[in-house]
Amino acid sequence: MRLIEAEAMLVSGDWQGAMPRINGLPEAAGVEPATVSSTVEAWTALKRERGIVLWLERRRLGDFFRWNRDNTPGGPPCAGGGVGEPGRGLAPGSAGSLFPDSRSEIETNDNSASSSGNCGSR
Repeated sequence: MRLIEAEAMLVSGDWQGAMPRINGLPEAAGVEPATVSSTVEAWTALKRERGIVLWLERRRLGDFFRWNRDNTPGGPPCAGGGVGEPGRGLAPGSAGSLFPDSRSEIETNDNSASSSGNCGSR
């Protein structure tokens, strides 16, 4: 819930207020908190933290759609770039923005969009 509050604060432009919420879980776990100095870095920290917290719950797809639709700043939400990274995100509603190609599709289909930069496409 704290990450939802943090995202709402980032949307409203309050990145300084969002950072204690973003860093709350890492600090509680004894992990060094993220240090940021701009809105873009705060968005990157939020995307990373949501990825860490939610990946096992399989609740990441909504984040990717929302960040792509809203063209949020900050680094990619996962390694390799992709949805949510300005200039690299896929257009909302485009076929490639739904789900990444499977490994077997990439390996057997010469027309596969494996170079789309979408998270998990490799």
